[in-house]
Amino acid sequence: MKGRRKYHRFSPKQRRELLNAFERSQLSAYAFARKNGVCYSTLRKWHREAQSERGNGAEVSMSFAEVDLPTTPCFGVTVKLGSAVSTEITSESQIALVAALIREVNGS
Repeated sequence: MKGRRKYHRFSPKQRRELLNAFERSQLSAYAFARKNGVCYSTLRKWHREAQSERGNGAEVSMSFAEVDLPTTPCFGVTVKLGSAVSTEITSESQIALVAALIREVNGS
């Protein structure tokens, strides 16, 4: 059975423990999932479900605001998306990466 994935079922208790560890870890969801043998999409699903059950996932909406920026580049800008995700932009080349992160977190 070469090439077949092995699936592991997690009990509700194991899920809660993994989610609690993930929220404390400060790792990205991808890095945490890989380190702990959980499929990334499964971890994201559990996290969204947990946020929804706590009442702080489904109601969160994101919007954009127009801002005036200086003509000279500014670096060291921190972007925070809720309490679980934040990143710092240190160069102009990272703007596209941060935009992709926002789309991923927003589920677009």
